[in-house]
Amino acid sequence: MVRVRELGTGKLLAEFSDHVGWGDPATFPRDHLARFTPDGRYLVLAGSGHFAKVWDWRNAAPDPQVIGDRKSPAPTTVAFSPDGSLIAARNPDASVALWETATGHLRATIAKEPGSGGA
Repeated sequence: MVRVRELGTGKLLAEFSDHVGWGDPATFPRDHLARFTPDGRYLVLAGSGHFAKVWDWRNAAPDPQVIGDRKSPAPTTVAFSPDGSLIAARNPDASVALWETATGHLRATIAKEPGSGGA
């Protein structure tokens, strides 16, 4: 279950299930990365499964936009572009996948340059 609360008061602002697409909740990966778009409209959760999930949480959209597939590596970090239209997901091999926030479409994958270290 995902709960969004107001920081100052703890007031519950939104609540929704993060088990979308998973039959058995016991097999659902626990996400540890959470980011909001700069305007606060979207929330992305990622980190331990092959997917990132993006919610338009202010509009109470119950189902997230799912980004990635079972062949995708679990991202090690995620970030939004300044306008919130793209999500950058860093993969364990140091490549970066750029996804459209609203559609989940993969725009590009940027490979790590040979000899550039692990950064």
